[in-house]
Amino acid sequence: MSTGDLSGTVVAISGAASGIGRGVAVLLAKEGVILSLADSNAESLRVTAELIRAEGGQCKEFVVDVRDGLAVDSWVSQTVASMGLLQGAVNCAGVLRKGGTGAPITAKSDEDWDFVLDINLTGMFKCMRAQLSNLCKGGSVVNITSSAGMMGLPSDAPYCASKHGIIGLTKSAAKEVADQGIRVNCVAPGTIDTPMLGVSSGKTKETLMHEIKGHTPLARMGSADEVAKAVLFLLDNNQSSFITGTVLSVDGGMTA
Repeated sequence: MSTGDLSGTVVAISGAASGIGRGVAVLLAKEGVILSLADSNAESLRVTAELIRAEGGQCKEFVVDVRDGLAVDSWVSQTVASMGLLQGAVNCAGVLRKGGTGAPITAKSDEDWDFVLDINLTGMFKCMRAQLSNLCKGGSVVNITSSAGMMGLPSDAPYCASKHGIIGLTKSAAKEVADQGIRVNCVAPGTIDTPMLGVSSGKTKETLMHEIKGHTPLARMGSADEVAKAVLFLLDNNQSSFITGTVLSVDGGMTA
């Protein structure tokens, strides 16, 4: 991909404070994209913004809980008022579970279920609703799902259900806005080396690596930068102009 294809465009990113969201934000900023960054973690979001500005990038940050539809609408409307219509959006906000380790469906509480679905799926719906209402013709939306959106995982049914739901939401939206030249796609990461992975799994990196070698043909974790490059490809109309409603796996062959 040639540098500068997206230079000067305005892109909104949810979940930009760390992990994949931060990786996407940093890479897009290097491409000259003007960024509107949102996350509920104000301190980590500030760090992302400082990393971008230190390299000469342009961004504004907004503290937003994607479960709050009014806050999401305000984020997008403020972005448009100060930066212009969106040319792209990337939705990365997500959680694995509500604390602790996984549990079977029979041991999941309503609170466990609602917490994950409200952030991962309903929160993404609220972001997309606001973004698509303020996206220019020919724009592109990329949603982060997971390899778990194409298979089941024991003890994490809410997460798997939410990630399957993201794929359905993406495919529906792709058909709704195609007549405006807007493309909507998913990136499905496998096991990615991010802060959330260690905290949510409760396992050491050595244990995770042993497990990964058993189910990932490339026998390693991916990086946030590798996922970000897939997002960049799908955002760029010069590179992916005839791709919409699809899922691009970045999982080392896990779901092959």
